Amino acid sequence: MARILFVHHMPYIGGATISLLSLCKHIKSLGHDVQVLFTLESGNAFELFTQEGIPYLIKPGVQIYGHAYGAYNSFKSRRPWRPITNLIRVFSTIPKAEKILREINPDVVYLNTSVLLSFAIASKRLKMPMVWHLREQLHDGHFGLRKRIVKSIFSRNADIIISISKENKRALGLEKTEVIYNSVNFKLYDRIKKNVTNWKFKKTASPSSFVCLFLGGSVHSKGADVLIEGFLKASEIHMNLVLLIAGKFERYERSKMNAIEKKVDTLIKHYINTDRLYFLGVLKPEEVAESLFYSNVLIWPATVPHFARPIMEAMAMGKPVIASDFPSSRELVNNKENGILIPPTAQEIKKSLAWCIHHKEELLEMGEKNSSKARLLFDETLNNARIMDKILESWSNGSK
Repeated sequence: MARILFVHHMPYIGGATISLLSLCKHIKSLGHDVQVLFTLESGNAFELFTQEGIPYLIKPGVQIYGHAYGAYNSFKSRRPWRPITNLIRVFSTIPKAEKILREINPDVVYLNTSVLLSFAIASKRLKMPMVWHLREQLHDGHFGLRKRIVKSIFSRNADIIISISKENKRALGLEKTEVIYNSVNFKLYDRIKKNVTNWKFKKTASPSSFVCLFLGGSVHSKGADVLIEGFLKASEIHMNLVLLIAGKFERYERSKMNAIEKKVDTLIKHYINTDRLYFLGVLKPEEVAESLFYSNVLIWPATVPHFARPIMEAMAMGKPVIASDFPSSRELVNNKENGILIPPTAQEIKKSLAWCIHHKEELLEMGEKNSSKARLLFDETLNNARIMDKILESWSNGSK
């Protein structure tokens, strides 16, 4: 049996972390030795790994390097030196990454996101087989130098590269990358469909309500401010609209609010029809599934391109989506066939909600198409098995 070390930098509930947990559970069930290494000390996902009996370590101090949409630092930003200093820190913390890997001494190192450059180089130096999971869409940058550096580190150090989408593979530009979509636990979704009587947010929606769901909190790239502005404009006309907002969202202490939360706070004070706006907080996987079941449509109003787990989850629950029109979302959504693609603006969100109100039968048909498509692309058992095959391939090649 293989000893596999999964390295992940952010122990927060989100797409990358949930996918990692699913993969670890699958591999552990096969009898392999699984361990997760987090590089941050705080987060809300530790409890999930503890509940599933997945052992983990916390080893801070190894520099990460974000070069994806949503984490890209421009030279025109307030801290133009950060991309350079972070890259210097990446190389300066390689010895620490090497020390950690020597102490654990796994058969295979599995890097769960693209930001873990130090661990990638350390794995290669120690001749440890390494699988690298590309979950982010890399930014082209203004001059392309940083992307070339990141691409070179992927090419030189990874034995196997797995991308969660065709668009992410295209952005990286390495042919040896294999596309395996993220997964959904259809057993959970099927169970929710059969028994949702305990949904704690059921009181937020009456039988006549048209319920919209947003999964993403106040992360700036998710577009909550654009969505809420568009929703509030639409709800002035359509009185049965309800919006559920899931994810971390500061609502009460302005001094602690980020820019998105402050903008939303201002919007809420400006409009009078905010009683149909509900902040659900951070949801567990089963609560996400329950919220999707009770919703008429999922809205994904991201302002920067990335491959979205909420779209996958909505498809798995047989729900239509309104999504920002990026290549990454076009990979899953065909406009007016299984969802609606729009520019991420408040006005377009208002228009799309009005269309949905008057085309409920078409929305149901879109949802049915999504359900069938999701079964083909996102089955947890099949996709995790494919990833496990890649891990064993890397281990086998490294032991020769």
